[in-house]
Amino acid sequence: MSGAGGPLTPEPEPITSLGLADLDVVNRGALVLACGRGGGWHRSVLYDVLAYAMRSGETLPVVRAADLPPDAWVVHVAMLGSPAILGEKLPDGTELARAAQLVADRHGVRLAGVANVEIGGLNAFAAPLAALELGLPVVDGDLMGRASQHFNQIILSATGLPPGTVSFVDNQDNHIVLRTDDIAVVDRLGDAVAVAFGGWAAVSLYLLPARQLSERGISGSLSRARMIGAALTPPLTGTVGDLIARIGGRRLFHGTITELSSSVRASEPWAVVVEDDSRIARIDAEQEYLVCAIDGEVVATVPDIICLLTDAGELIDIEKLRLGLPVSVVRLRSDPKWEDARLAHLAGPEAFGLDLDPLLPP
Repeated sequence: MSGAGGPLTPEPEPITSLGLADLDVVNRGALVLACGRGGGWHRSVLYDVLAYAMRSGETLPVVRAADLPPDAWVVHVAMLGSPAILGEKLPDGTELARAAQLVADRHGVRLAGVANVEIGGLNAFAAPLAALELGLPVVDGDLMGRASQHFNQIILSATGLPPGTVSFVDNQDNHIVLRTDDIAVVDRLGDAVAVAFGGWAAVSLYLLPARQLSERGISGSLSRARMIGAALTPPLTGTVGDLIARIGGRRLFHGTITELSSSVRASEPWAVVVEDDSRIARIDAEQEYLVCAIDGEVVATVPDIICLLTDAGELIDIEKLRLGLPVSVVRLRSDPKWEDARLAHLAGPEAFGLDLDPLLPP
């Protein structure tokens, strides 16, 4: 099967600004899009740093790449490394902006906006934090439409676009700037730099004109995170099935967790088994939920988003799984660009060492 499907449904209403009151809602949506890596409804360090920076009522303009002048420059940012160390060795809030500016300065261009590398998890707030510091709009889009474990899984690298100039920055005035056409270099060097910088680093890459980004990037990611988060923000109304429908998801299975791998570690493959009265669902995972099979038949795979919700509508991430917990296994469709069979394998089960083809729409 090849070719991308139609637009996401329900289609998120575009957001035009981001204020302090919006952060919790966006955070909930971003944690769903983290595919099990999110830590429940927790607030990440980047959330807290951004909330503090916006405490006086600052509001960020939000634009889509297609609404910018075609030759306007947009750069992408993210945090690399250990979230736990990030919580101990706190950023000062300027690192992402400095990383973005280093890339722009290397090319002698003026930035018109900042976008996220990934919308899933804490990095949903990377671009807003950099944009606030630089006095620029946030671009409503990212390069994955969900969480991403590796740079070679983002949509631009999957379509063969080189990263170009890349910068790494820490909170001690250390920085590295390089140019590369090989995204694998960014993955390998990023891991090493994060360690050398004490556990984490801000990174910026993919400086692109808005025209090219609107054609090849993923649009509307912040709007989708807000739509999902709004449906899952208390007070919740309706059944869990109603909530799932509001976020554009499909319930694949409902049952009770009956088995967990003996060692559930984010860095190693493992599985969770959910049973109802007559059927068995198995979810294979690593740093995120990867594949769901019911009675041996695969019903969902990455790059689609797989998440678990309790009967009360609470998100259950990898760290909160426990035996006896009733859950709904939910699939959310990935961005339609990933439904091209030429791209899907780069972010599908094969990319995680599983001998499966991605499950694509007809």
